[in-house]
Amino acid sequence: MESVPVVDLTSLRSSLSTLTLQSDALSCRKALAKVLAAKTNGMNLTDMVPKILKLLAHPDLIAKKIVYSILTEYAHKQPDIALLAINTLTQECSHGNPMVRGLALKTVCSLNHENFFEFGQSAVISALRDSSAYVRRVAVNCCGKLHYRSPNICQESGLTDKLYHIIRDPDPIVAVNAIMTLEEILKEEGGLVVNKNIAHYLLNKLESLTPWGQIYTMNILVKYTPKSEDEMFDILNMLDKYLTHNSCSVSLACLKLFSHLIKDFPHLKPEVLKKSLTGICSVLTSGNHELIYCVIEVLEEFMEKASDIIVPQYKNLFCKYKEPAYLKQKKINMLPSLVTNDNGSEILDELCLYTTDSSKSVSLSAITAMGTVIMVQPSTAKHCFTKFRHLIETDVGYILSNTLQVLQRIDMRHIEEFTELLTLITTKSDLLQDDAGRCAFLVILGRYGDRVMDSTYILEDFLETFGENNMMSPVVQLHTLTTAVQMFFHHPGVCQGMLGEVLEAGVASSDKAVQDQAIFYYTLMATDVNAAKAILM
Repeated sequence: MESVPVVDLTSLRSSLSTLTLQSDALSCRKALAKVLAAKTNGMNLTDMVPKILKLLAHPDLIAKKIVYSILTEYAHKQPDIALLAINTLTQECSHGNPMVRGLALKTVCSLNHENFFEFGQSAVISALRDSSAYVRRVAVNCCGKLHYRSPNICQESGLTDKLYHIIRDPDPIVAVNAIMTLEEILKEEGGLVVNKNIAHYLLNKLESLTPWGQIYTMNILVKYTPKSEDEMFDILNMLDKYLTHNSCSVSLACLKLFSHLIKDFPHLKPEVLKKSLTGICSVLTSGNHELIYCVIEVLEEFMEKASDIIVPQYKNLFCKYKEPAYLKQKKINMLPSLVTNDNGSEILDELCLYTTDSSKSVSLSAITAMGTVIMVQPSTAKHCFTKFRHLIETDVGYILSNTLQVLQRIDMRHIEEFTELLTLITTKSDLLQDDAGRCAFLVILGRYGDRVMDSTYILEDFLETFGENNMMSPVVQLHTLTTAVQMFFHHPGVCQGMLGEVLEAGVASSDKAVQDQAIFYYTLMATDVNAAKAILM
């Protein structure tokens, strides 16, 4: 990496003093390059700004850009000096070269001082009628800059109404820029108002837009709801060709718009998805992580009504080693909904591979997905619980914690190896290192305490640190209280004294939530034990 050259300020001042509007372009560029180097080195150039500004009207475009950049940075520090440059900038806004006009307009609207708002406003109003599409593009974007610096200026000056008219500009980029700017200016009011006229105009304009403009416009058209069924089908016919567009991003945007338009006709979803599926699913095997994520999001919207069409793509949703965690989680979360009798074991084996991922969140998502598979396809339950047993036997803290968090949400009583699995779980409490795992362990212990021989002794290990400050977090204390009450109902004779001690410690707790829950349990038990059992068991 090249280092920034050290600049001698004395020689720089001397160089700037000799420059005039008649100086050749090369001399100006060299001197201004030194100015940029000095600015990069953090040097204070405030006293040189007047000498630099005299080059504002220099005919060389590169020199002009550098001077404009410096002016923009120092305008808020020296508004009086910058005010002297306004006349030149205003004249430049009428320059014969559209590049100069656009650059001058951009600079005027970037001057961060209230003294320049009026100049920026008048320059923008004039530029919106410019014959050059480039200048109009800049002018539309500058409306957003003015709104950012003074939120009411666009409404008060009528710029908002002008932007609505500019949506019909013959230049497609100007039109899209106008839509974007209106979205920003009217954000608090819900953005651009899309009525029937605007919606149909934009639909007819789509073909002339760039792919990016088509995507943005389709996202805006989601705001519009057709007034009749005939109008809806007319719009669908206009959009139909974009479902198979050679750009996957355009295809996806169109599919989202279709999903909105046919929300009252869900039976059309399979047909719509089938038409665009080949194109968008080809992205699933690409290396574009962000686009893959977007494809999966769209597929999720169609899962309920078009799952039969998506299921054959299940292998394309298997994770790759180098994919980021957020994408792995997205894929993993969708896999259970693709499970069938034919592919259940294969998907389950694939999910099991992700359970030992170095990312704890990916591991939890994979184990959660395995639990979901049991509900989606009950025939896989035995296979799933065999996998769960292997995960518990790994003796890795975060994997054990994640597994218990999933098992606490599953009714395990109907599993043949239930008691054996439960006994294995109770031997692993010492490996739990996080509160989520400890809480899940306590939930399982409280629910199935009647099936574990030493359940009361295991709970006593938790109770030993219950009343000690900083030894047990409040959330674990809350779960411990609940488990102690549940254990009392499992083994009333053994746990009566233990329950009294833990409730007493809970009432004396410094944590208000723990104290309130202990009082609630005590009151509930004292009022009606049978009602308490019905609630807590």
